[in-house]
Amino acid sequence: DHWAGSQEGLVNIFCFSGDETADRFLEKYKPIHLARNYEFMYLILLNQRFSAIQYLNKISESFEYTRKEKEKLNLMVSKLKTVFSFSVVSDDQLYQNLYTKMYSLLDIEHLLQDIYDNEEQVEMLQNHELLENEKMTSRFLFGLSILSFFSVLVDAAGYFDRINVLQKISTPLSLVCLLSILIFYFVWWIKYRLK
Repeated sequence: DHWAGSQEGLVNIFCFSGDETADRFLEKYKPIHLARNYEFMYLILLNQRFSAIQYLNKISESFEYTRKEKEKLNLMVSKLKTVFSFSVVSDDQLYQNLYTKMYSLLDIEHLLQDIYDNEEQVEMLQNHELLENEKMTSRFLFGLSILSFFSVLVDAAGYFDRINVLQKISTPLSLVCLLSILIFYFVWWIKYRLK
């Protein structure tokens, strides 16, 4: 009684022993047993294999995906790992041994390892993307704070003519404040553009 398998099929080769009871089991019960139990197990393995290949293909195209599509792909890969990928299916040693051998023959373990490795790369790209977005947001907020500071100084410059000591130079002082803020903002903008 020998088992073999590949992506194209699962084979159980046996020969009659000459014992009437054993031969009747092999001829009548075993084909039904194979169709009911092992065929389903083989289909589960094929599903794991082809799902893994499909996800590997999607992961390889993930550079072109939007952030939402990447999140959806991550969810699908997590579902594959937690719901559809497993190495133990039975506490019956006969079923489990066959499943383990077929799992190895179909090379599912290596496919899943490739998914884990590629998933780490996609995660690294997402983290880089998030970091870039964070930097851009902080620069934008810095620019807004400079504009707010500019607004405060312009408002303060309006009060220079109300202070007796500064009345004579209030207009030039207001212009100096305004120009210094504009120059500072312009230099900051140029540095931002050069990065």
